[in-house]
Amino acid sequence: MKRGIVLFFIILFSFTLISALNITIDKTNFKQGETLIASISGNVLEPIDKNDIGFYKEHVQIPIIFDIVKINETYYIYGLLPFQEGNFSLKIKEVAYREFNQNKKQDLELNFTINNGFADFGINPGVFLTSSSQDFFLSNYLDKTITIYYQTDNDLNKSLTIPAQETKKLSIGIGDFDNSFLGIIIFSSTTGFTYNLPAYIIRNDSKINQNINETERLVFSLSSIDAQLKKGESYVYTTNIKNKGNKLENITLLVSKDIKKYINLSFYTLSLDKEEQKEVRIGVLFSKIGNFSGTITAKSSNFSDDINLKFSIGENTVPLIPVPNATGITCSSIKGKVCSTTQKCFGNNFETKDGWCCVGNCTDKNTPVNNGGGTNWTAVFIIIIILLAIAGFFFWKIKGTKRTARDVLKDKEKSFSERYETKGKLRNY
Repeated sequence: MKRGIVLFFIILFSFTLISALNITIDKTNFKQGETLIASISGNVLEPIDKNDIGFYKEHVQIPIIFDIVKINETYYIYGLLPFQEGNFSLKIKEVAYREFNQNKKQDLELNFTINNGFADFGINPGVFLTSSSQDFFLSNYLDKTITIYYQTDNDLNKSLTIPAQETKKLSIGIGDFDNSFLGIIIFSSTTGFTYNLPAYIIRNDSKINQNINETERLVFSLSSIDAQLKKGESYVYTTNIKNKGNKLENITLLVSKDIKKYINLSFYTLSLDKEEQKEVRIGVLFSKIGNFSGTITAKSSNFSDDINLKFSIGENTVPLIPVPNATGITCSSIKGKVCSTTQKCFGNNFETKDGWCCVGNCTDKNTPVNNGGGTNWTAVFIIIIILLAIAGFFFWKIKGTKRTARDVLKDKEKSFSERYETKGKLRNY
């Protein structure tokens, strides 16, 4: 009987663990600049809104570049971690889910640490879901060239070489896969640093041919802008728009409604002759903090192309601009500095009008970098003091209340003497 009861509670406990809403991550200790990838599983009833997600340092929300992607029944959140060490957390507000035939809501929180070391390279985005193609931006944070390897289902030895302190764009499309693919794409460098990116590639050959015919005529040289910027400061991006076919007239440039008031284009209508291209300047200025997304669309009668926009805006943000075509901006406009020939950049390095611009710290090349995390002895000492104080309090409490039989007898004698005092009242006769 007892065995049956124990078995019942084991099964019940196991079922509870499976049914509960969970947020998971491969590790809890990260390097600065590393890309975090977390997953949320469970019977989620309502789509998780990006506005309900926040990254915090010691209970203060910080602006970082992140996004959420749903693949089948699992939500994935990726974020580009800042170049600062400390204790951080990822919080998601009021996730609606169903458990044991009941609808519930629960806040999710995941704690993690960023140590004083630097990631070998970062990758953005950290999740791959597409039926066409996806652009990745890979940033080399080291002061030496590295090669990053990845594999698809029809080629096991693809690679990309990135010079020291540079960012490169890598485009992966459904043409790199023989079939639809659901699984993990591994990105690993010659230094041994690895990312496991969740991926879902939906291959539809009839749609592939249709997309090629529709988009090869009119294209932007820049496919996306994904940046972390400072409120109240202006930034300028440069892209080219090209006509790959016969002359096109009445081309219109449109900015999506949600982000329109923060974006200014150098022009909104144009015509392009055969094989002609023109430069488009994109001015960006945000008057409030938050996360914003939208598109810039170039549209003619039969052809169109888009630039996807994602911005994370903060009050005192150090700008992070991981785009290859940022040469139209100055180093000072992104709050960076040009490192000398005897220095190396720990942070993001971008090509600007002033040369390579470091958004981070310029450090002497001969200065060793400690990539490991040390023990916080101050915290350990404080915890020991607190434990000793608690132990002393309980010892004093127990000692003050513990009474022996002799103590009780003395108290009774004293009470008796006080009630029947004879001192000075008896005489000898």
